[in-house]
Parts: sequence; C-alpha cells; structure tokens
Amino acid sequence: MARKLKHPTAKINTDLVRIRRTKSQPAMASPAARARNVAGAFAVRYRHNFTGRKICLVDDIKTTGATLNECAKTLKQAGASKVFALVLAVAGQNVS
Repeated sequence: MARKLKHPTAKINTDLVRIRRTKSQPAMASPAARARNVAGAFAVRYRHNFTGRKICLVDDIKTTGATLNECAKTLKQAGASKVFALVLAVAGQNVS
C-alpha cells in the first residue's frame, strides 16, 4: 500500500513477525477463542527499535480484532507510541 500511494514517509515494515503457527481464525467459535489463538503469536525482530514510533497496521478484514489487538500489543511492548489500524472491511456489520 505504501508503494502504491507513493507516500514519502510510509514504509513497508516486515519487522513484526508471526513466531508460531495458529489455527485458522474462521474456525474459532468465539472472540475469546480467537484471542487465545493468537496470544503470543507475534514478535518484533531482534534489535528493531519501535521506540516512539507511530505505526499503522493494514489488514484486509477485521472480524473480532483479535489479530490486530495482539499485533498492536506487541508493537506497544516494543516501544511504539501509537498503533493505528486501517482495514478494508469489517465482518458482521449490518448495513441497511
């Protein structure tokens, strides 16, 4: 997305990584099960400094927010000052 927008300060960052396999989230019955599934599943690469940085996570779809929340938590623990999320769609929304 950063490349497509040609934003001068946007950077594609692969320093937040999944460190263990998780079950497919659609198979999870409840928001609590989804949160347990991804708990501790992400980490920041060794020696990458997020201190004071503002981070925007980009995701295709948000269902319960478990994955976004876990990623944000990991980034905050690594020193990020703010973590925002941009999602294309939100599941389960009733549109009239």
